[in-house]
Amino acid sequence: MGRGGAGDIYQDIALCVRELGEIDPKYVDLLFKELDMKPDYEKIRYYILLDELF
Repeated sequence: MGRGGAGDIYQDIALCVRELGEIDPKYVDLLFKELDMKPDYEKIRYYILLDELF
């Protein structure tokens, strides 16, 4: 999480989802259960793509 910071929470969540998904997709479900929120996969995809530009 070296690039985490203040901003849209989904920017940080997207990076977590990308990393956890590479380990095991069940951890993505667990992340959202622990955060007690429903995932917005449109935002997640956006921020993952945005991160690829850097």
